[in-house]
Amino acid sequence: MANNDRYRKRKRAIRSLYKKIRWQKTLSWRIISILTATLSAWAITGSATVGLTIGGVDMIIKSFLYYFHEKKWERFIKSGIKKIKQTIK
Repeated sequence: MANNDRYRKRKRAIRSLYKKIRWQKTLSWRIISILTATLSAWAITGSATVGLTIGGVDMIIKSFLYYFHEKKWERFIKSGIKKIKQTIK
């Protein structure tokens, strides 16, 4: 296998790992967040139904927002790494 092919394969594997970790972080944070939102709404309203409804809507919206937020930050970090590599050869 040529060096260029190994480089591409490694790059795809790293990109795949980033995506997997991004989803794992999203899900773990959402579990914590949904419990907080649900229990808070339940405590405030006294209604489990309202608490679960608010928690469910909150989970769906914020999961997608968090995922894309993480993706944007990864691009920012990668850009910084690229600049460092270009500066220090």
